[in-house]
Amino acid sequence: MAELLITIGIIGVVAALTIPMLANNANSKKFASQYKKTLSSLAQASLMSQARYYIDYSNLSEDSSDESCASDALSSGNNSMCGLFNNAFSAKSYKGTYGNVSGILPLSKYSIQTTSQGFNPDGFMIYSLSDGAIVGFNPNAKGCSLEEGTRVNNEAITGSLANCVGFIDVNGVSLPNREVTCDTSFKTSLSSNSACSVQKAKGDVFPVVFHNGTVEPATNAARAILSAAKPAGRKKITYKGREYELYEDYGNAGDYFYEDENGNLIRSNGYTYTKRDDGKYERTQSGVPYLYDSDMKELGYTDSNGQWWDYKPDINGKYVRQDENGNLVGTNGTVYTKRDDGKYEWTNSNNGVTYLYDRNMNQLGRTDNNGQWYDYKGGSYYRLLDNGNYVDINGYTYSKRDDGKYERTHGYTTYLYDSDMNNLGLTYNRQWYDYKGGSYYRLDANENYVGTNGHTFHTKRDDGLYEYNGYLYDDELRQIGKK
Repeated sequence: MAELLITIGIIGVVAALTIPMLANNANSKKFASQYKKTLSSLAQASLMSQARYYIDYSNLSEDSSDESCASDALSSGNNSMCGLFNNAFSAKSYKGTYGNVSGILPLSKYSIQTTSQGFNPDGFMIYSLSDGAIVGFNPNAKGCSLEEGTRVNNEAITGSLANCVGFIDVNGVSLPNREVTCDTSFKTSLSSNSACSVQKAKGDVFPVVFHNGTVEPATNAARAILSAAKPAGRKKITYKGREYELYEDYGNAGDYFYEDENGNLIRSNGYTYTKRDDGKYERTQSGVPYLYDSDMKELGYTDSNGQWWDYKPDINGKYVRQDENGNLVGTNGTVYTKRDDGKYEWTNSNNGVTYLYDRNMNQLGRTDNNGQWYDYKGGSYYRLLDNGNYVDINGYTYSKRDDGKYERTHGYTTYLYDSDMNNLGLTYNRQWYDYKGGSYYRLDANENYVGTNGHTFHTKRDDGLYEYNGYLYDDELRQIGKK
C-alpha cells in the first residue's frame, strides 16, 4: 500500500507539472491559428465592401459614436468603420467602447494588458464575431491609406495610420487578455520592421493596422507570428557567380553568407562558420571559439579557462558571465547588479551616472550627472519634454513634427528621425540625403549614390549592386565584398 501511494504521488506531481505546460502549448497554437483566421476575415470584409459599396479602409470618411455604431450602414453613405463591420460580417455583435464592455465576471469590465509603447486601446469600438473573437478599432479611423508600393512601417503606424491601429483578441473576453510579445525581450513595439521572434503565442491579443483593402500586423510580435508560419525568405544577391543570403542579425548589422557542401556558412569576406550537430555555428578566432545561432546571431564564447561568456551588444566589452550572487560581470570586471524587478544596473563611480538594462541586457537608459533619466533610443540618450519634443544628453532639442517624426536643425542642415529616434537622413542645400551605411547619400540622375560633399561614392552596376574604390555594396550600402 505504501509503494502504491508513493507511485500515485509521483504521478500526481508529474501531471501537475506537465498538464499546464501542454495546455499552454495547445493554447499557443490555438491563439496563432485563430489570429491568422480573423486577420484573413478582416481583409475579406474590406474586399467585399469594396466590390459591393466601393468602400474599403482607405476611404472611410465619417467618425463613429457609441450611440450610432450598431446601426451604421454603408448604403446610407455613412462610411464609418462601424458601417463596414455591420455590412461585411454576417455574424457579429457590437459590444460598446473599451472600458465599458462586460468581462468574464458579472460586474467586471473587459480590459487587455498591453506592452507596446504608444498602443492605447482606450475608447476603441469593440465588436465580437461569431467565433468569439473580439476586434477593436479607433472610432476616429478614416482615410486609412498608404501609397501603392509603400510598406507598413513604424513611421506610418505612428504617423498617417495612427488612428487606423486596432487589435484582435482571439480569445474574446476570456483570459489571458494579454498582448503577444517577443520571446527575448518580453515586450513588443508598434513597428513591423524591427527584430522579433515569437515561437509560442503566449498572449491572445494581436495589434493590427487597417489600410486600403487589407489589414496587417501592427507590431513586430504580431508580424513574427505570421513569419514563423510562412518564412519570408532572406534577401539574396549574386556575387562572383555565387548566390549569397542576407542574415539580418549578424553583428547587429546584417551580412551575406552562402552554404557550402558541408553545411557550413561562408561569409562574404571569406570567413567560415562551421555548423555543429546542434544546428549552431562556430568560428574560432585567435584560439577563442565564438558561437552563433542558426540566424547568425552571436551567442557568446568560451575562454581559455572554460568559462562561458554571453554576448550582450549593449554593454561595454560586449560579453558578461553570471557570478555566484546572480549579478553579471563584464570582461573588464564591471559588475551589473541584478535588481528585484529582474533588471540590471551599473553606476559609474567616476561620475555617478547609472545605466539600466533589461533582463537580456538590452540598454533601457541612463541618468545624467544630476540624476535626470534619459531613455536609450536610436543609439543615444533622450528625454521626453512636456511639449512632446526630445532633448538629448548633450542638450540638443529634437522637435516633434505633425507626422510623428523628429527633426533637429544645425546650421544649414536639418536632420530627421523616426519616433524611435533612428536616423532617417538629412536635408542639406535643399536636397534630401538618406541615412545609409552609417552616412548620408542621395541618388543622382544615373541612380548612383552621391555623398553630401557632392562626389559620387557608390556607382550602380547592372546587377543592382554598388561599387566604390573596389568594394562592393548592396542597395542599403552595406559592404559585402571586394573586387
